[in-house]
Amino acid sequence: MEDFYHIVILISFILSLFAKKRNKEEGYLKVFPFFLLLTLIVELIGTYISEQKNHNNQILYSLFAIVEFTFYTWMLRGFLISKKVRKLILWAIYLFPIMQLLNIFFFQGKNGIPTITDSLSYLIIVTCCTYYFYELLLLTHSVKLLKEPAFWICTGLLFFYSFSFPFFGFSNFIDKLPKKYLYYLGTILNYTNIFLYTLFGIAFTCRIKWPKLIYTKFS
Repeated sequence: MEDFYHIVILISFILSLFAKKRNKEEGYLKVFPFFLLLTLIVELIGTYISEQKNHNNQILYSLFAIVEFTFYTWMLRGFLISKKVRKLILWAIYLFPIMQLLNIFFFQGKNGIPTITDSLSYLIIVTCCTYYFYELLLLTHSVKLLKEPAFWICTGLLFFYSFSFPFFGFSNFIDKLPKKYLYYLGTILNYTNIFLYTLFGIAFTCRIKWPKLIYTKFS
């Protein structure tokens, strides 16, 4: 399952390269390939570390959570219209890395997973995505959502972080469960990750104009 998950991230990375060339006016699509490449490297290193005896990859993922949160909230901020909300998100971008580092090295992270700051980051991302859809409802003009990368990205992030919140919020407790249950939970989380990066792939290709021959053939 993990190998397939890594392949899905790789495919999403490749598709993001095409989106970067086709949508030069949108800054987040220029940065996305670098973020996905870093994500793939971190996941591969994390998998390698987890396969070694007496090695813990938690510090790696806790530190990467800072990069992940910063990128996602910066990107989501660009999707929103409200200046007040955008300003609040900017404050979150500045403060969260400090809070996460303090929690990793001085509080929860010393003996386990920094669940408090992780949960906070999940809540902020879910709130940003929800507010994006709220602003869509307030628009006075029509938008072709299926052709809008932001729609697919927010849908993926909202689903992933809403679904994963209970798992990571109580991860210190879940880690004490029997290995059999941990395996099942890990498999479920892998599926949610696969779904997330699949929607990213759709976001990168949703604006491609397919030849008329394809529409004629399947219509």
